[in-house]
Amino acid sequence: MPEKHDVTFCQTLPEGVAAAVSVIFVRCSGAWAVLRLETARAQAALLELGAARVTAFIAGDESGELFFAEITDGAVFARLPRDEAEPILLERVQAWLNLQSAPNEVWDVYDVNRQLTGRTHLRGQPLAPGDFHLVVHVWVVNSRGEFLITQRAPNKGHALMWECTGGSAVAGDDSLTAAIREVREETGLEVLPENGQCVMSLHRTGVDDNFCDLWLFQQDFCIDDVVLQPGETCGAMWASPDKIRAMVAAEEFINFHYIADLFAHAADPANLTDAQRAALYPIILREYDAAWPTWFAEEADNLRRLIGGDILNIRHIGSTAVPGLVAKPTVDILLEVTDTTDIDRLMTALPAPEYICLHPPTIPTPPPHLTILKGYTSTGFAERVFHIHVRHPGDWDEPLFCAWLTDHPDCAAQYAALKRQLAAQYTFDRDGYTTAKGEFIRNVMAMARG
Repeated sequence: MPEKHDVTFCQTLPEGVAAAVSVIFVRCSGAWAVLRLETARAQAALLELGAARVTAFIAGDESGELFFAEITDGAVFARLPRDEAEPILLERVQAWLNLQSAPNEVWDVYDVNRQLTGRTHLRGQPLAPGDFHLVVHVWVVNSRGEFLITQRAPNKGHALMWECTGGSAVAGDDSLTAAIREVREETGLEVLPENGQCVMSLHRTGVDDNFCDLWLFQQDFCIDDVVLQPGETCGAMWASPDKIRAMVAAEEFINFHYIADLFAHAADPANLTDAQRAALYPIILREYDAAWPTWFAEEADNLRRLIGGDILNIRHIGSTAVPGLVAKPTVDILLEVTDTTDIDRLMTALPAPEYICLHPPTIPTPPPHLTILKGYTSTGFAERVFHIHVRHPGDWDEPLFCAWLTDHPDCAAQYAALKRQLAAQYTFDRDGYTTAKGEFIRNVMAMARG
């Protein structure tokens, strides 16, 4: 008769949920072992005996290899108790549970330098030393700064825990393809390639040797459009960073060690792709607002306080500087500096993330052309938005252009009509909007110069 041992954990499924196996942790001659039973057999035994404790008869060697097992008692837990199982065993059981949903999945094999080896690997088999596979974690964030999170199905490892979308890349997948596929398979949603960026790449070793790419997609979805995949996910919702932090503390969300860095990255508009920035900050025109000169004056005082004596002159430019002209509600400010101005010190004086320096500059002009943004948040525009342009005196025609429009109302009216037309055509294409105004501006400047 096999020796009797205590079992520290038993996981079965909620009533009405179908799955292939139940998993039980056991101690075997001082080593951990995993008891795997068909669900029907396990449930029958638990229903028959239903006590508050699990005991099993097992026989095995010191490694925990099982030759015989029989349930005599049972108990059901919602998820794996963190303090009752050794971490390595815990990860192995989680990985084994996950394998049941895709036992025939094939991965590409990478070497330690993340170069494809030309070999493939069957999921569930141990990777050879020095072999790695590709994993993606996909975080979808909406325009309110909330992240799409899903709840793992009860038959998977980390049962009923919440997480981001993710999984292993299958053979032939590159990282982006895998990210899009994982979102589609787990939620039924289609993220667009141009809305995503790989923000981190982790080289992980241990139980599962892999390269883990973290993808961030800026895209809005209705939560009702999520289609949960049986056996993979059983819930979905939008959650703010604060809510996710609270869920991690309550052990309801998987505690990925990179979460703090990811949230900081997502909150910084400077890290958005051009497509994400266009969607979050569209071209919006407003009728002239008499408050715009006040916005300029108050921000000019703020800049003088922050930067000090390195400023030669501060001017209000752009459409908000032309009385009566329709404009984007963004106040353009020209900072004129001297040849001796310490540009690095100037940039440092403007604290991030309130001020965002686009460096290198996005428009090819002579140095020290810098554009500094204020009022851009991770969820869109703030109440007041500023574009601060750093130039040497005389390097830019914008002050002359504004003066001409102010002195020539008919020309300003033509410009307003053009802007309305182009705003409708280029709502989510800021570069296209700017380029399309170019011919009109060049013609005006030719007249202004005489």
